[in-house]
Amino acid sequence: MVYFLLFLTVFFCSYQNILKKEFNKRCTGGTYTFTGMVCLAALVVFLIINRDFDVTLPLVIYSVAFSVAYAAASVCMVLAIRYGSLAKTSLVISYSLLVPAVYGIVFLGDPISPFMIVGFVLLVISLFLTNYVPKNSEPQALPTEKKKKSTTVLWLIFLIISFIGNGMCSTIQKMEQIALGEQAQANLFMIIALAINTIFMFVMALCTEKPKEVGEVCKKIWWIAAICGVFNGLTNYLVLVLNGKLPPSVLFPVISAGGIVFIFLYAMIVYREKFKPMQIVGFILGVGSIVLLNL
Repeated sequence: MVYFLLFLTVFFCSYQNILKKEFNKRCTGGTYTFTGMVCLAALVVFLIINRDFDVTLPLVIYSVAFSVAYAAASVCMVLAIRYGSLAKTSLVISYSLLVPAVYGIVFLGDPISPFMIVGFVLLVISLFLTNYVPKNSEPQALPTEKKKKSTTVLWLIFLIISFIGNGMCSTIQKMEQIALGEQAQANLFMIIALAINTIFMFVMALCTEKPKEVGEVCKKIWWIAAICGVFNGLTNYLVLVLNGKLPPSVLFPVISAGGIVFIFLYAMIVYREKFKPMQIVGFILGVGSIVLLNL
């Protein structure tokens, strides 16, 4: 049962990015509306699960900080997938685990293990191989997704913001657990953060998006947002459950590396993303890097 739940976690975690890709295929706008609906669905999951509503000020403070990072990661992840490769975007975002790792080394005195050093070396090689394009060749992409320089820059900007936001989510969760201990209340922590993000996203949608874009998402894509949000909520909950049943050295490498393998194969088979042999080697090294960095 534990490993079945682990399989579900990998599937739920990975498929969220595929659903975001589907949203981008069907809509050219409405990012805030879509993300708000995702947050709302995830919030409902935690409201159903949670049984303790003892709110404290420190918990609220950490939840607000988490919500800022979560909002940046969520919105920019959708936009990064819109402007770039699904597989490469997912791979780079997986490296955001370096942010809490660096926090642990610098502020908590965590030791630097040989696995981390080798993993970081593989990470650098992987990023080079997956993104390097010879001067005499064009980027591999679908005819309808040929990337101009401006589009590549946008992808890079959104990718960096999402990378930092995703890494800070894990870092803030770690800070909250250390500071509050038994009063951390992980489920309530997520409820407060998701409630803040839901309100923020819908306000931003009303202020910045055209009524036509909002209506298009609400009428045509609501079910994709709902499934994505439910998967997001279930992923976070299952990680909390499995964290007490499996060692971190097994849990997080399987989730990260398993997700990358799933996304990579899905992108090649379903979306026909084309990769050169050198890029495929880069992805394989990337999976190895993620495993080592988690050990």
